[in-house]
Amino acid sequence: MRLLTAILLWCLASGTADGSRRRYNCPARFVRISNGCYLFSTTMETWQDAFFACRAAGADLAAMETGWEDSNIRSYLNRPELAHLERWIGGIYNWITRRWVWGSDGHHLLYQGFSRVSLTANHKWHCIIMDPIKFYKWSTRLCTVKKHYICETFLMTV
Repeated sequence: MRLLTAILLWCLASGTADGSRRRYNCPARFVRISNGCYLFSTTMETWQDAFFACRAAGADLAAMETGWEDSNIRSYLNRPELAHLERWIGGIYNWITRRWVWGSDGHHLLYQGFSRVSLTANHKWHCIIMDPIKFYKWSTRLCTVKKHYICETFLMTV
């Protein structure tokens, strides 16, 4: 009886009320990588224009909030069939507080995937890219330069 109850509870927790499994998909043009959906742009934009292009697609510029997520994206980008391009992600330098923040919500970066950042450098007007020269570790560039970009959104329940 206990085993039957445990199985029933597991089915309800991991699926729908009738015990069937939930299915998750990404929106059109987005790629599922682990538990997220990512759009790798085919056009180049400034960081600000990329921010709004992602918003128009129902997403945000990607925010790599853990080393695990960053590693998954870097592995995907390092695939030989993909063009090795610098790509904007959602980090921007807040020169008033002198800290890196995520542009989508203003939260400070708890995880930072920089290869090497000079603490004395002037990062005013700088945003974060994933740098193919550094195997997609993070680097900074002037936000006004046009680059490809990565948007991120949640999986959708189907």
